[in-house]
Amino acid sequence: MGLDDIDLSSDVKKKIAQYNEETQVNVDKLIDLYNEGKIEVLPASDEKESLEAHILRAMSKTIEKMEKLIGDNMGMNCAVVMAMSGARASMAHMTQLTGALGQSRILGERVHRGYRNRTLSHFKVGDLSISAHGFSKNSFKGGLNPFEFFFDAVSGRESLMDKSLRTRHSGYLERRLMNALQDLIVDFDYTVKDNRGIIIQFVAGEDKIDPAKSEWGTLDIKSIVQSISEK
Repeated sequence: MGLDDIDLSSDVKKKIAQYNEETQVNVDKLIDLYNEGKIEVLPASDEKESLEAHILRAMSKTIEKMEKLIGDNMGMNCAVVMAMSGARASMAHMTQLTGALGQSRILGERVHRGYRNRTLSHFKVGDLSISAHGFSKNSFKGGLNPFEFFFDAVSGRESLMDKSLRTRHSGYLERRLMNALQDLIVDFDYTVKDNRGIIIQFVAGEDKIDPAKSEWGTLDIKSIVQSISEK
């Protein structure tokens, strides 16, 4: 694929800019409602948490509309085929490349950490706008401004750390489980015994169902018969 695969017409670019402006207006209205104490409070949330949830919902809808618009107008080129076939990337990535990067998130929320009551020193104290908390109106192809680049780097670093830590923790947990269970066997009478022959369970798994041949706790007869017939 080449850069021309992710080119958009001027009409589509105008539509994307319009979506961004609508999002800005909608979020400003939500912030005004919050400042007036009229924001709709969601269950198990206070006013500030409800505001953040409403803002994230509004921005998610914008990105969804962009994704649909880009998917309908890019045509069937190499980049789209690659995304639709599952070979690599997705239409969400195509949207980031061509339309807008969207909201950078940390722990599932907008970017809040930084200076006191603001993310960067360039923004006013208490600024709740989308640009001050990690929303990028530009795409990778169009070019990010310095703030968008910084917020994207912050979000990317969290993803790298999360992947590294999750891999380490899950690997260590698997190793401990295997060491704890390595002397258990399922005998011919379906009892589970340890290396001394002591019964640990009278029925393997307490239901005598092989997880590899079951679905939601019941035997998947159809797949078993199909695999036997194929052999």
